[in-house]
Amino acid sequence: MYMNTGYLNHSHMDFKNKSRPLIVGSCGTYRLSSYPKLPTYRPKGRLDYQII
Repeated sequence: MYMNTGYLNHSHMDFKNKSRPLIVGSCGTYRLSSYPKLPTYRPKGRLDYQII
């Protein structure tokens, strides 16, 4: 798998911040090379929004 990512303040945790209308906490790209899909398990959901 190829990953190129960046995080705001090196934070890998979900966070909720309503001080501004939109805060980009992370961005990046993932490319799977040996698996057809990569499932994500989040039993309690997310604190923030994810734009795909």
